[in-house]
Amino acid sequence: MDEFVEVSCRKDFKGTLVENVRHLSDESLRRIDEIWDKEFQIRQGSLYNGDVLGIVSASDEELLVEKVEYKLVLALLRDPRLSAEISFKPLSTSGMTISSGAVLIGQRSQYVSSYPNFYEMVPSGSIDCSTCHEGIIDLREQLVKELTEEADIHPSYIESTEGWSLIYDVAGRGYEVVARLRVKEFISSSPKHMSEGEYRSLIWLPKEEFEKHLMQHIDHYVPLTKHLYYSWKELI
Repeated sequence: MDEFVEVSCRKDFKGTLVENVRHLSDESLRRIDEIWDKEFQIRQGSLYNGDVLGIVSASDEELLVEKVEYKLVLALLRDPRLSAEISFKPLSTSGMTISSGAVLIGQRSQYVSSYPNFYEMVPSGSIDCSTCHEGIIDLREQLVKELTEEADIHPSYIESTEGWSLIYDVAGRGYEVVARLRVKEFISSSPKHMSEGEYRSLIWLPKEEFEKHLMQHIDHYVPLTKHLYYSWKELI
């Protein structure tokens, strides 16, 4: 059973970037490179080893964040046995975008690292260093950035954000910054098919249709989306 736990953290959702040195064995380093090379071939070169962020510690007083190469995160996804040495807790962000009672849903690409072809609420994605300013990371900024990148919804369309919280994914061993974003009327009744990127298609679904779609495809929805929907459905 999927389990998500709300974590107490700084109310401004700003994290401090710190260094967290790891000493990996030669065997682990070889395994990491092996996984990367295999994935690179599968994706036909469409793979970028940028920096991604993870949580070191979270409390009401401080939120400490580290950065690692994406290849370490990918290696953890493909071979959980590496967790003893890598010990990384990835930091991502997910939101429920609402417009006139409808919710924005995306079907993930077949090429993404986790949950290929699954459905989820948009936006969703890992947090990178683009929101880091002089060692301080604005975790709220990334969610808005993801909405623009994934759905082409400009920040000026956002009327309000609410429900900000930090959630720990027990099964996935990672953290998620989550919130609801209410935007101006931005609804299309037809799916928007995407040629590139994280999603194959995007569509707005009214609450009743969303729940019906969720029930029909319950085994093909990302677990966090299911958790957030049942937590927030009365607020749509």
